[in-house]
Amino acid sequence: MEDYEVRGYQLEGALFLVSRQVALLADEPGVGKTFQAIAAVEVAQCRRVLVLCPTIARFHWLRQFEEYASTERKYSILLESNNVRRSTGGIICSYDLAIRKNVRTCLLSERWDVVICDEAHALSNPESQRSCLVWGDLAQRTHRIWCLSGTPARNNISELWPVLNAAGLWAKGKQAFIDEFCTVKWTLYGDKITGTKPEKVKDVKRLLEPVMLRRYVEDVMHELPAITHSMYQIEAAPVDLQQWYSKITVGVQTEEQLYDEIAAETRATEALVNLLKDTPSDAAIALGSLQNSTTQSRRYTGLSKVPPVVEIIKHELLSNQYPKIVLFAWHRDVIEFLRLSLAEFSPAVLHGGS
Repeated sequence: MEDYEVRGYQLEGALFLVSRQVALLADEPGVGKTFQAIAAVEVAQCRRVLVLCPTIARFHWLRQFEEYASTERKYSILLESNNVRRSTGGIICSYDLAIRKNVRTCLLSERWDVVICDEAHALSNPESQRSCLVWGDLAQRTHRIWCLSGTPARNNISELWPVLNAAGLWAKGKQAFIDEFCTVKWTLYGDKITGTKPEKVKDVKRLLEPVMLRRYVEDVMHELPAITHSMYQIEAAPVDLQQWYSKITVGVQTEEQLYDEIAAETRATEALVNLLKDTPSDAAIALGSLQNSTTQSRRYTGLSKVPPVVEIIKHELLSNQYPKIVLFAWHRDVIEFLRLSLAEFSPAVLHGGS
């Protein structure tokens, strides 16, 4: 953090979190909520940190902590419940893992300086297991709960009731909140919230002001760098060889032979990278010379990345984080795999042979 120039709006966001026991940082996607939360952890000198996030975001959080957080605290991804007690700093855990009985018990056996809930709209249903874990149990085991979400109320403002309730800003119950602020329509499937009562919009904003901070990209545009690059480390998924490798399907090559070929190409690539790791410019040129001799390993790697990438893209599109997303890939079957996996969004496809 010392080597990074903290921008004004980032400092504002970090101090907003630090000054509150319960807070919702609801900046629009692209403003940088993760960094602000890490800055807040540093300012507040939190030593025991629990980050709850979607599975796909775990490695992003780990990488951000490693890049920006103090080296005095170590952060790790929770894969098994017995990792919690070994950690002297922060734990990053997926929501899906956190609600498992043994993991839940382990998390609740600790006391936390702060619990950070990424993509906090996942906690909008107060009856869900993850909401009960955060608002019911972890709230008793931590000094602070900081929520991050670029889409804090994806459907209607009643989804903000858990945060308001936890912050002590509305203690009358969710139904009372709905009756006060929401327009409701009766349907054959029960009452459906259709919006916010026009005369109550200002009241809702005043109610949220102490607990929620939201900025838009245009608000901080003058402070943003020209282009922002973010890297995501993802876990490779198994590849369906019968679907993508015709030689195996027709019996020309066995799966074992293919894996041996991929392993040999991977070893050659790793050896070259290690040899030239101190001269990255030379390494880039040298790796280019391997392009034709590492076709199988590069293709297999691309196919193995499609499922986790699709999970990320679906999440972003369904939560309306971005109106459009552009994906680039080298191999045609990777592009085809992406097209098939994202068919529900009617993707437009272009490739070099078009």
